[in-house]
Amino acid sequence: MDYYVTDSCIPLSLKRGTVIEYHHSGGNARPNVINTLKHTEMKYIRTISMLLLLVLAAGCINDDMSECERTYLYFSYKGDGVTQILNQKIGKVNLYVFDSENHLVQTKIVDQNELITRQSTRLKLEPGDYRIVCVGNPYNDTRVSDLNAGNMGNILFAHPGYFDNTPINTNDSLYFASKIITVPDTYWVRDTIPFSSSHIKVSVEVRGLGSAPNGGPSATLVVNNLFPYTDFTNSAGGELCSYHPTMTYNESSMNMTARFNIFRIGNENPVTFDLVYPSGEILHSLRLEDFLLANPSIDVTKNEVLIPILIKFSSIGVTVTVPDWYIEDLNPEF
Repeated sequence: MDYYVTDSCIPLSLKRGTVIEYHHSGGNARPNVINTLKHTEMKYIRTISMLLLLVLAAGCINDDMSECERTYLYFSYKGDGVTQILNQKIGKVNLYVFDSENHLVQTKIVDQNELITRQSTRLKLEPGDYRIVCVGNPYNDTRVSDLNAGNMGNILFAHPGYFDNTPINTNDSLYFASKIITVPDTYWVRDTIPFSSSHIKVSVEVRGLGSAPNGGPSATLVVNNLFPYTDFTNSAGGELCSYHPTMTYNESSMNMTARFNIFRIGNENPVTFDLVYPSGEILHSLRLEDFLLANPSIDVTKNEVLIPILIKFSSIGVTVTVPDWYIEDLNPEF
């Protein structure tokens, strides 16, 4: 592109790395083109030097780098898409650090405030190889056991009722992440810890039964043949057990509903749902595998999945379907 100096109308082709200086002689301004490549390089060097000084001033400056939090971990969860949704789904992270022999060497709780403001955390680790394991959303319905088992397949997280042999009604909305990292002797480490889901959401709605004399639900829900725990490889397992979700009755709609979480299952599974009267009589039993076959839009292989079940009692019998409010999104955001 051509530019012109107005006093003498001399065309000057300006290229990257040049500047124009004006020298006045006898009232006439004359342009002096100077190659400023070196000048520009010096500006960059000065800028980078200042930035390095600021970083060093704010960071850890020690000949002994072992005193520094040199491991920077960024948390990521995109569900089933490409958009970052970690802060929408995960409000707390319990982080565990294991050495190369699977010995627990450090634990840390990353709270919601840190997740929202930084979506990351820093650790002070000696040089070596480590496995970072994170459990997302471990609240009142989650307990982690056997952290010193020495084997990731033997470290479990489950409802406290599993360990205490008391009834289980649900799981937290749990997420899991695991990553092997190497901390060197002399420089910083930055890595991303990607989460995946460890739970499936379930909604059961019952219509046509009415309420109990006390105004509460007239029946209870028992879900059988569920996995009771997930291990530190994010594999659900254990001797199959039953959950007893909390059922509520809505007077305005005259419906009973239960909303709860279970650990991950496949399309082929032995899970059954039983509606039971207080007397113990089973009103209706549903095989989940059959329900999933009849409703292929419900994809239990996704990270974010909801199994919505509507059970309707009427004078002509019992029907099982998905509720009216359930609409499959063929192009979900996550």
